[in-house]
Amino acid sequence: AREAWQVTDEADLTWMLARLRPTPLGHFTSPVRLVNPAAERPPRTYIRCRGWPNPGFDRYAQAASQDPRWHCHQLDSGHLPYITSPHQLAAMVLQPAASSDDS
Repeated sequence: AREAWQVTDEADLTWMLARLRPTPLGHFTSPVRLVNPAAERPPRTYIRCRGWPNPGFDRYAQAASQDPRWHCHQLDSGHLPYITSPHQLAAMVLQPAASSDDS
């Protein structure tokens, strides 16, 4: 698990393994249908974790970077930044909210 998930801190690994569950795959097979026009207004953030090589995620990051509705970031982290880089991740996720307060 340590190598597969790139979680190297022993306490983090112990915490994570106790909570690990199978991933539901519906989010890969079922399209999202937005029926509320207000759902188009909130800022969107895409964070590409560079320590997790994946051509699919690279394509998503590229598409998001070309769409002005998205805030795109790169994070030097594996696939589980909420475990391995929580402070950097939080700053990136909260940044659009802070920016909208200024407007």
